[in-house]
Amino acid sequence: MKVLVADDDAGVRLVARAVVEDLGHECLEATSGDEAWQMYTQHQPHVLVLDRIMPPGPDGLQLCEAIRRAEQDTHDYTYLI
Repeated sequence: MKVLVADDDAGVRLVARAVVEDLGHECLEATSGDEAWQMYTQHQPHVLVLDRIMPPGPDGLQLCEAIRRAEQDTHDYTYLI
């Protein structure tokens, strides 16, 4: 499973990557909302772990809204937890 971790804090990404990989999944990392959107559209990860605040660009909630809008016309679904 592909997991996208988006956070502007390198330490948070390091810990998240370790957990994701220890669970046997592929981890993709983004350092900003803009980078996370680009990686989402390019790689179509199964799970997203998004920071609430990621300057500059969209934050985690704005990314969720954009992903839901993009998926309205497809059979894919984004679940937020």
